[in-house]
Amino acid sequence: MAIGRTSVFWSYAHEDDANSHGAILRLRDDLADAYSLLSGTSIEIFVDRESIDWGAVWKRGIDSALSEASFLIPIMTPRYFTRPECRRELLEFYAQAKRSDLMELVLPLLYMPIADFSEDNSEEAIRIASTLQYIPWTTLCLLDNTDVKYRKAVHDLAARLHELLESVATTQLERERVAVKAPDTVEEDLAGLLGDAERMWPDWLEAVFSDEIRKAQVSSIQETFNARRRRLRHSRAAATVINGTYQQQAAAELPLAKQYLADAETYSARTIELDPVIRAVCRAAESRPAATDLLLELREKVANALAPIREIERARADGFEMSLRDFIEEMPYVTQTWKEIQRLVTRGEALVIEANAIVTRWVADIDALL
Repeated sequence: MAIGRTSVFWSYAHEDDANSHGAILRLRDDLADAYSLLSGTSIEIFVDRESIDWGAVWKRGIDSALSEASFLIPIMTPRYFTRPECRRELLEFYAQAKRSDLMELVLPLLYMPIADFSEDNSEEAIRIASTLQYIPWTTLCLLDNTDVKYRKAVHDLAARLHELLESVATTQLERERVAVKAPDTVEEDLAGLLGDAERMWPDWLEAVFSDEIRKAQVSSIQETFNARRRRLRHSRAAATVINGTYQQQAAAELPLAKQYLADAETYSARTIELDPVIRAVCRAAESRPAATDLLLELREKVANALAPIREIERARADGFEMSLRDFIEEMPYVTQTWKEIQRLVTRGEALVIEANAIVTRWVADIDALL
């Protein structure tokens, strides 16, 4: 049996459950019942992220995913990857599982088909999810929960979860045994982790600062076309001529919007890649009080990168996305090109905000150890 407490988190988009007439939460209940029947023990599967208990249990699960055998079951749908809270849960748990070298702590269900669900997807959260040992549920989700095929699949899922709990328990025991025999390896682990961070640092910093040139180009285009429209209005040019400048501007800005999303995807990917390493450094430093100098050095590097990130956040209210939205509202009519630009920029902003939150947490985690 698994040692200590076991927490299983059911990560899903609430709208998906509503659209499926409660099928996602019924599946959670069916899984808990099947697990109890199979193992003879009950297991609590947490579902309500808005409850008081969720926050406390989630923090405990993230902080001790290995020692307390905490699992995440993400119910993956197209909407799942558009919800910040779902993405945060997946990425936080993925980072912890990767740090612990126990990727089986994440047990995804592919509930609905997702476009380009592969390692080639430029969106890092989807790419990561596609590499995990997910369980296909796209056909089973159409069946009633009394259907034999559905019940067999739920039984198999419960059996797999039980098997994983046993496997993690075995890993726990072995790692604890090794740790007792070799306590000095903590310092070696910390040095190795810091070396990993150093190797990954240049690519991450390049991603942090990649947006400066594009922002200057966008500003230049906007100033050029605004000046052109002022001259046309002053000369009482025909409305069709003035309106034509909006589409000309859209054609000029579309490549930059595409580049913005590409840069945001890179920044997101590099941040998510570095996250497990930073978490591991902090965890290793907890048992090594003499690591203060190393942590101070790491914090300085993160803080130096965080400065331009916070500057971008402060400018968001008057930045590219907000001015674009206001600008589009003023147009006599909105073309498909402008709609595409807005889609690209909005998606890029969401990725940047998500990655910024991860970086901000690094500073908080390091500060807590100093």
